[in-house]
Amino acid sequence: MEGGPVPRDEQKKLETPLSAYYRLPSFHARVLYEDDLLFQNQTAKKISMKCLRPATPIKRHERLHPRTGKYSYMTQNIFEQELYFGSAKIIHQKTKKDRIILDNHDEYNKHLEQCYPRPPEIWSFRPPKRTTKKVQKGMIHWKTLPTLIEDFSQVDEIQSPDSTGRERDLWPKQEENLSETVRICKTMLEQWKAAWKFDPRWQTATIEGILADLADLHVQNRINGLLVCASAVLERPCKVPNTSQESVIGLDTFTKGIEIEDIPKKIQPLLQKTLFDTDAHVRMAAAVCFYAMWKPNPEAQSIMKNALIHGNSADSWAAAQALALEGIASFQVVKRILSQIFDQNDDASEEQACLLLARLSKHTGLVHCLLASELNSYQWIHRVLACKTLSRIPGSVTQDLKNKIVQLMWTDWKIEVRQAAAKVLGHLKLGKEVHDQLRENLKRGDCRKKVEALSLIGWLKFMTARLLPGFLQCFSDDFVAVRKEACWAAGALQIKEETVLKCLFKIMQTDPLWKIKALAIRALGQIGEASPYLKDLLLWALHYEEDPGVRREACRSIITLKMQDETVRATLLMRMILEPNEKVKEEVSRAVTNFKFEQEEEQEMIQKIKNEISRLSQIPLVIKKVLKLQEVIENMWHEAHCIYREKEDIFAYRDIRDIFLDVVKTAFTDQTQIPSRKFSKLWITIINVLQSSISFIAQPDNAISK
Repeated sequence: MEGGPVPRDEQKKLETPLSAYYRLPSFHARVLYEDDLLFQNQTAKKISMKCLRPATPIKRHERLHPRTGKYSYMTQNIFEQELYFGSAKIIHQKTKKDRIILDNHDEYNKHLEQCYPRPPEIWSFRPPKRTTKKVQKGMIHWKTLPTLIEDFSQVDEIQSPDSTGRERDLWPKQEENLSETVRICKTMLEQWKAAWKFDPRWQTATIEGILADLADLHVQNRINGLLVCASAVLERPCKVPNTSQESVIGLDTFTKGIEIEDIPKKIQPLLQKTLFDTDAHVRMAAAVCFYAMWKPNPEAQSIMKNALIHGNSADSWAAAQALALEGIASFQVVKRILSQIFDQNDDASEEQACLLLARLSKHTGLVHCLLASELNSYQWIHRVLACKTLSRIPGSVTQDLKNKIVQLMWTDWKIEVRQAAAKVLGHLKLGKEVHDQLRENLKRGDCRKKVEALSLIGWLKFMTARLLPGFLQCFSDDFVAVRKEACWAAGALQIKEETVLKCLFKIMQTDPLWKIKALAIRALGQIGEASPYLKDLLLWALHYEEDPGVRREACRSIITLKMQDETVRATLLMRMILEPNEKVKEEVSRAVTNFKFEQEEEQEMIQKIKNEISRLSQIPLVIKKVLKLQEVIENMWHEAHCIYREKEDIFAYRDIRDIFLDVVKTAFTDQTQIPSRKFSKLWITIINVLQSSISFIAQPDNAISK
């Protein structure tokens, strides 16, 4: 029973935990019984703790002679007070070089400067070599005065970065230092357990319990005992660290020369017997256990070969891993590992398969041959996975395989396949061939080849002096697709070359297609090279460009480049008022908010003006004014036809014109509301036309009498 006392009548023979067998620290949990005298320890509650520090600090300045006057040195540091006044003496320490211990039990922490160059134990991941300790010359300077360690629990926490501390840090990080074989075995075991829903914990298992499980009648218990043994061998620490002279559990001196076997001798015969079990599932678990412990034998190999061909998915995958670890590079093994990559969407399985294929590819060309066949797959995802796998395994490839990868890089219809093929060529150290072909396509290729080359350059993100002239020619190409891809590649590469910037400046001003202008503006924002000239161009585009897509991209580039001066502020606030497109207005509003240009008082007044303009520009009000103007014009023309004037009387027609203008002005000035700007321009234009018409009529040759 755990967590409470155990009655004597239920006392059983204590079993040996596996953690005790491996001599791990804190492996034994003592069982208390009801009649045990130590069950309730009341003595510890009665012991009073004595504090070694004085309740109130001693005032050092009271012990000074008054004649010292201004020549006395006063300090607030406790260490200096104790040292100078002779109240305590320093006890020399051989090991604790970063602390000062006084004879009055005070302990101070030193603040030392860093020593350069740093020792390799600090920055290297390799285990330190066992060499004689070098003599340190000179003393390390203090950065500040020592400080008192107030809490006694902090005494052991503050340690200097010495070699023992480095070794102590390595103890919890054994997972990182495991060999590749152990990591593969551990992954194989974990995946097989997860597939069959087994999750035994070896930390709580005992040797007697494992013996009982292995001899149990039920299949599940026998498999559980096998998996406990395999997990214990893989997860237990290889060596108990002995970093100091003090023992962790007080047994270092006794266990120093004892080598602990992976599996207790009592269990080994039963483990060997499970390979010949009547149940096939138990035999498979036993074979997995032996390979996980890296103790392969002919019987386990036979079981794995049978499972590879006739087993289910979990068993065949475990068998392929085990046989590949043993170095068996048959067609069935390689094919099963490749099927795990192409059929299972699992990163852990893909990583495991690549590690195994990397081992097998050193001894056989079958791996590259089967991967080359996958490059012709009708599924593009298989072609991508084949390219990725080729880039992660070593070994030489044939010229036919290189040509196939180059063909995929240029002609495959899927962009992901072309990118993966380019990555493989870089891994195979064929970058020069790709570079020369890119240069040729940029200079002399047709539209399609130029677009493919620019797309590849933008994805690979590399540019050389030989590629730059052909790259610059693409900005002035006649085909829209080439100019578009050139702008995208310039933004992806973030080239701050002056010639590239000039080409982008020219495109954003003169290109006939608004999409290319927007892409050039976006590329300039991605490059991040702000200048006064670029600011003027972006503000001009935001203010005067007809297409809203260009204005929107210009506003985004202003935000990206963080242009925050008064000119930008005035332009953004103006576009907030005048911008008709809603999407552009959203970008302008975001820029104003990000740059904190917004002023509430001005915005309230602007909103009032907008509301008034929208109210006065309503259709019924405009129609009413137009009808009234038409009525006035008809009445005036009727009166003008009824009046007879002599041919020479020119001033009479001028009088009619003046009367008409007065009537029209009176008709429109009777309104209490101020007309809108658009409507005011409308009726002013009409009046001017009428005025010119009346002036024409008033001429002698165009008199009404005619």
